[in-house]
Amino acid sequence: MIPYFRVPAIPVGGVMVGPFLIAILTGAAVMHYRFLRRLAARGLSPELGGRMSLIVSVSALLFAHLMVAVYEPARFLSGRIKLRDLWNGLSAMGGTIGFVFGWILFRFWHRSEPSAGAPMFDAAVYCAPLGCAVMRIGCFLVHDHPGKRSEHWLAVAFPDGARWDLGLIEMLFWFAMAAGFALLDRKPRRTGFYPALTFVIYPLFRLSVLPLRSGQTQYSGLPVDAWVAMIVIPIGLWFAQRILRPAVAPGP
Repeated sequence: MIPYFRVPAIPVGGVMVGPFLIAILTGAAVMHYRFLRRLAARGLSPELGGRMSLIVSVSALLFAHLMVAVYEPARFLSGRIKLRDLWNGLSAMGGTIGFVFGWILFRFWHRSEPSAGAPMFDAAVYCAPLGCAVMRIGCFLVHDHPGKRSEHWLAVAFPDGARWDLGLIEMLFWFAMAAGFALLDRKPRRTGFYPALTFVIYPLFRLSVLPLRSGQTQYSGLPVDAWVAMIVIPIGLWFAQRILRPAVAPGP
């Protein structure tokens, strides 16, 4: 069983900087740096990619914060969570939706640029798992996603008893996904391969760990993650059907 510990925040220039903020910023930097390197290696424009990275990051961050109200509507509507308090919470599923929405916005604004489409999105999604894994280290260090009680060797010895730490579980998932992508990338893959995998596997993973949660808000009898999965998985299947199409041979 994993011991319970918390890493305290430290004052930096009068501002308390904690492990969660450090992990989020580090994960975003890792993702951005790897994305630009991948674009350069594939002959795509790093300048255009930088603009995409900014738009997608802002959109993902915005949706990740706003999704907190969807997960905890009763507290939000009762006034116990103010609009400004949403900044203190993040939803990975909300960030996933924001990631796609940001790319759609970027693609619309740069629709005259062929490389701004699927090739650039594929590169961004390939780089996302490692960045997400680093971000989830922050969740594990502050233990902000306690799950159900368990005596499993991966459980964390919380002060009130051993529980699943869902931040830890998701951190391990993303590291495994990043390692899997690195292995798969040893061979050329058609554009859309990594979005197809990510937007199918990640929602299914979230659904698989629902039994480990201590509870989740439901709408019409379905938990939030199930509703989000019904949005995200079709996106992955759309990419899958595109890469399964026979390649069009170039004209004479």
